[in-house]
Amino acid sequence: MIHPKDLIVLHHLRNNGRMKHSALARKMDWPISTTHERVLNCINEYVLKSVALLNLQTLGYSRVLWIVRPDAKKKTSWELRITKLSAINTICSLHSGDFFIETITKTRQEEAILESELTNGAKILGSHPVLETICQEHFLESPEYLPKPATEAGTAPDSTQPLP
Repeated sequence: MIHPKDLIVLHHLRNNGRMKHSALARKMDWPISTTHERVLNCINEYVLKSVALLNLQTLGYSRVLWIVRPDAKKKTSWELRITKLSAINTICSLHSGDFFIETITKTRQEEAILESELTNGAKILGSHPVLETICQEHFLESPEYLPKPATEAGTAPDSTQPLP
């Protein structure tokens, strides 16, 4: 299980991934060396990849969310084939055996070609164009999942709680 202090470090990194270790050390009331070590540990242990989030609509791209059910006998080969398609942004395997797929295309023609690729060995259960992204990569930005400071009389606050 993740240490509460690591959750707080990840919270700060989610809010500002470019925060200097000295600034984080001040917020955490830690020495810089401890902060540096903790940040590196968190990155190595919990961060899959650091990327820039793009405003795809401004760049002229369209997003479609698909729910797809591959043929049971062709599932492995279908999965290998679609992971190589450049218009695929995200693929999630669902408990039902279906897949939730996010695609990004520039034109309707590209989207039609992609749809034919997805249906080769699978059935599309639904497709939904994304009109607007309301919230993206928001988890751990707010302190909701962070350890709470101690509030009992005579008890010092939890030193893992970030300062405002």
